[in-house]
Amino acid sequence: MTTNSLSDLKIQLNTIETKDANIRITTTTSPKIEFLDVQVENNHGQLRTSVFHKPAAEPYIVPFLSDHPRHVHRNIIKGQLIRAARLCSHVEDFNDERLNTEFTLLLNGYPPRFISYYFKEFFQQNNVSILMEKLEQVT
Repeated sequence: MTTNSLSDLKIQLNTIETKDANIRITTTTSPKIEFLDVQVENNHGQLRTSVFHKPAAEPYIVPFLSDHPRHVHRNIIKGQLIRAARLCSHVEDFNDERLNTEFTLLLNGYPPRFISYYFKEFFQQNNVSILMEKLEQVT
């Protein structure tokens, strides 16, 4: 939950907690929180979301030279970009995640031409090819 009134939130949480003995609620106050693979940040009342990567997690995906069919490798790229598009509320965060995905793919043996082809295909299928061109100019 996010709120601008912590006292109102605590009152509601205490009410919920007293209704059932099995419910235990712990409150934490922070401008930033990670939940599953999403990071949510409250910047003066404006929520900003981005992809969260656990610090201990290695940049590992199915290696390109594995025995998996090629459609698996294509779908990894598509899935990572869809995830970034869904979770990132700002273009800058999406671009950071796009670059992170590209580096991860390269570290796992994906050929640069393969990556480039399926990145372009993703942007074309979603009618945002101009965005990819702008992002490439920035980096």
